[in-house]
Amino acid sequence: MPLFLIPYALQLLCVVHAIKNNKNTSWIWIVLFVPYVGGLAYILVEIVPGFTGAGGMDTVRSTLIDFINPNQKFETVKQKASYSPSYKNLIDYADMLLERKDYGEALRIYESQNEGIFKGERELVYRIALANYYCGDYPKALELVRGLFGEDEKLLKSSRESLLYLQILEKTEDPERVKEEYRAVNERIRNNTIEIPYLTYLLELGDFAEAQRVIDRIRDDEKSMKIHNVRYDRRFYKEAYRLERALSGKAR
Repeated sequence: MPLFLIPYALQLLCVVHAIKNNKNTSWIWIVLFVPYVGGLAYILVEIVPGFTGAGGMDTVRSTLIDFINPNQKFETVKQKASYSPSYKNLIDYADMLLERKDYGEALRIYESQNEGIFKGERELVYRIALANYYCGDYPKALELVRGLFGEDEKLLKSSRESLLYLQILEKTEDPERVKEEYRAVNERIRNNTIEIPYLTYLLELGDFAEAQRVIDRIRDDEKSMKIHNVRYDRRFYKEAYRLERALSGKAR
């Protein structure tokens, strides 16, 4: 990126951060209409205090680098894996390949590391299952996820593994079975992480009645929390109501 564009890139980064994190809208105007100083003030006031110690500052630096030159981090991780093919370096590289949708190569690396002292390691098995899912090998992905559930009952309440399990079922089971499992998992986990994927699935399925039932319950939950002054994740409800608007448009 040419150097003269960097201040504008930082401006855009600050605006995006402010919107995604529901910051006071005054910040957006300050960043846009007071170049350089506004962006620097935003970073110092809103971003830096959210981190502690050198690790936090490294995160800020990494975020800026990724925004300005998104390939730099990938090339660095790739070189590390090439010149020092340790387990960590190879897994980091495979993770980035997965992010870049190079699913086949990511799967190959994950599976190559599933041996010796790392064989059957839970995080690695999850990654192999995820890569198999993206590669379209749903039976293998399902087998691996079910194996994880069997090894550690606590994972039955894990949003991450449970969501992958449900996504696999979306590809392999009939809708009634999938809806039944979504409801069962949501009851077991008892948090909001499954609701948005479930609503998205219902909209794609065209089951507007079930989607509206879920949204009505979400709305009732929010009303109850407001009455009792309970803090909650407003971003979740904002996304749920966005899907409700999409539901209204499709149901017409």
